Amino acid sequence: MLVRPSLSPRMARLSVSGGSITQVLRNLGVAILLSCCFTGTGWSLPAGLISAWSGNGTAADSTGLNNGSFSGTYVTGMNGQQAFSFNGGTPATTDFFASTTNLPTGSGARTISFWVNVQGIIANTTEGISVGYGSYSGNQMYEIYTGNPSNQLLFSQYGWAFGGPNLTLNQWTYVAVTYDSNGSLVMYVNGTAVATSNYVLATTTGSQFWIGSAPFSTNGNRQGDAYVQNVRVYGSALTSSQIVNDMNSVSLSESGNLALLVILGTLSLALARKPGSTAN
Repeated sequence: MLVRPSLSPRMARLSVSGGSITQVLRNLGVAILLSCCFTGTGWSLPAGLISAWSGNGTAADSTGLNNGSFSGTYVTGMNGQQAFSFNGGTPATTDFFASTTNLPTGSGARTISFWVNVQGIIANTTEGISVGYGSYSGNQMYEIYTGNPSNQLLFSQYGWAFGGPNLTLNQWTYVAVTYDSNGSLVMYVNGTAVATSNYVLATTTGSQFWIGSAPFSTNGNRQGDAYVQNVRVYGSALTSSQIVNDMNSVSLSESGNLALLVILGTLSLALARKPGSTAN
């Protein structure tokens, strides 16, 4: 006759503290699935996304609209994904360029966001890494960049500029700048608003979107040495809560990792059910 063995001391403690192993598995499954849905670790990005370049081994636009060109190298970035690597140039041969189909023009509302990890300050430069699009004329550009040698985060529409904090070298930082129809600009660092200003925008059509060194550099004073990941353009001024969601949302190319989490959560719930029983 088979005899059911008694619980080991460790299992007994688990049974007492968690109610039962079944309950623990059920709670674990629910926790994993809820974290995917509500903590930003999920597929959901704020509405209005137009283009998204993850840098995960490709220059393709995740939306398929504005696929880019990039002859540089990719490095290990965040969350086990790859990132664009830039190391200077006038403009750099490793710069990223893409078309700007359907990107906001004129004074249209918009948001650009990305993660950046500045690796160093290139000697004899006034500007570092640059992300943006538009023409090199008054009010016709939308550029987020770093100023050298302090590595200060700055924004310019090619007329005026305003700045935020100095970024820490060799550290991943989330940055974003929003612009609404009233001319209000808000700069965010790691999900927190750090600076505001009011500018007139008149962004032209037909320009290129760039990541790397500012393409209008002619004397070598604008060169970036940085890693960049998850560059996104929205057709609206994201709210503060949407900025946090955007910051916490993984790139569209990371859905495989999320699928694994969902599978683990579902498996935990399945194991929690006793044979022949119904869920409760």
